[in-house]
Amino acid sequence: MDTTKFDQAIADAQGRVENSFGALEKSRVAFLEATIEFIAGKWEELVKNEVTRKPEITNTLGKDKLSQLKTSLVALSGNAKSVVDASLGQNKCWPLHDKKFVIKGEFDILQRLEWRRGIEEEIRMLLGHAGKLLIEFGYIGRSTRESDWEFRLLPRFRYGFEWSAKMKASYIQYENDAEVYVCLVQKQIATQKAKDSATASELWNSV
Repeated sequence: MDTTKFDQAIADAQGRVENSFGALEKSRVAFLEATIEFIAGKWEELVKNEVTRKPEITNTLGKDKLSQLKTSLVALSGNAKSVVDASLGQNKCWPLHDKKFVIKGEFDILQRLEWRRGIEEEIRMLLGHAGKLLIEFGYIGRSTRESDWEFRLLPRFRYGFEWSAKMKASYIQYENDAEVYVCLVQKQIATQKAKDSATASELWNSV
């Protein structure tokens, strides 16, 4: 059997898949960059809110301690890229980037929701770095029930939060790119199966 047509179709499909994965990675990186900017700003917002909301603690700390808090916060914000990459940059947050992940079926609404929930959970934990500072300087305690935080290894931000416009736009683009990528991978698999079936059929008929 001449497999030239099948081989060419498979090669073409592989090229389309690789190009699609490049677009997928580009939109993922755009989301991570937007998240780094968001996280750094949110850390500052959360700390400042506690400082102004609890003047009795702020006034007790005095300038020296507040200066230490601000220095720690600036250092944390300056390290936002490393902190975000160590968390959201992991393949567990992006199954399509994990070589062990097997694509089955379409990229449906349930997968979209499941993956987004996983990313939101990571962001809640990332916000916990600001919570850790607030614990260190006495603004929140692990036993308080009025806190905006839940306490685990790191404090976890308890309430909902709004993604930045850049995060929303880049993640929507990622979902769109993911849908295209999954579709192309399925077509690639189908083409390979068609070749394998044709080869098996010819082998059977030759016996």
